[in-house]
Amino acid sequence: MKIAINTRHRKKWGGGSHFVTALEEGLIKSGHSVCHGLSRKLNAILVVSNSSNMCFGRKQIEKYLSKYPKTAVFQRINNLDTHAKKGNIKRYKKFNKITTGTIYVSEWAKRYARDKKGLDLRNEFVVVNDVSDSFKHMRDRWDKSMPLKILTHHWSTNVAKGFDVYKKIDNELKSNSKLRSDTEFMYIGRFPEKYKLKHFVVKKSLYKEKLAEKIRSRHVYITASLLECGAYHVMEALRCGLPVMYGPNGGSVGEYVGDCGFCFDPNKPMKRHVDRMMNEYDMYYDRIVKRFENKESMSDQYLRIMKSFL
Repeated sequence: MKIAINTRHRKKWGGGSHFVTALEEGLIKSGHSVCHGLSRKLNAILVVSNSSNMCFGRKQIEKYLSKYPKTAVFQRINNLDTHAKKGNIKRYKKFNKITTGTIYVSEWAKRYARDKKGLDLRNEFVVVNDVSDSFKHMRDRWDKSMPLKILTHHWSTNVAKGFDVYKKIDNELKSNSKLRSDTEFMYIGRFPEKYKLKHFVVKKSLYKEKLAEKIRSRHVYITASLLECGAYHVMEALRCGLPVMYGPNGGSVGEYVGDCGFCFDPNKPMKRHVDRMMNEYDMYYDRIVKRFENKESMSDQYLRIMKSFL
């Protein structure tokens, strides 16, 4: 198949950009052709972005379809304006007029789009985000003689990523010597200045292999992000073999984690949640190993959907 994707991987972008890398990697590995323009005859077009980082937009696709009307067009729904109003809902509705099908990044996003945003889009499917090959290698099991190394990472500085909770953990690390001795918390990425973390190990944003290596150097992942449509950062952690502790109201986060971690109450001491993770770690680690055995790849799921309309 010949497939055009309307955005490229950009280093200084978050999960949406990493998704493009992972999908393109899988499609090419399966023997399919991927491009980022409309200059040749195509079997399918995938609209990943409908905003500023597009290689081509709706008007260009409409012009292309006037020449090649049998080309299937799909739009991926990954941002429902849950963190900021960016006009995505209006753009999804406009693209729906020319699309063959719609691919949501989680069941939660599909429900939220219908129930909260009133979206009723053409031929709806769900394909959960997955990661590039750099992340598909699990770390070894945690040696319990070592402090538990806990990680979170974000590209966005939006407060909805959970910075208030991370700051609360930071304050508990300051006051609780036992939590400090039993753990090491690390944050990778950007954050608002007023949420500066003094008792975390803080690293600048990393990408691809370097990010995957750093994730695998940790034992457990934590996220307090809210209303995530497709929790890409969580999938990166799981694929590297890290059980996950996640906060409430995370949108798709619980769906992505499944039984490979637990939801924690940010109003209770973090030491309590850390103790639980220490006790249950082996169970979650074993579930991660089992979960990704013989799993259908994300690119194969996209191909299956696309081929059904050709």
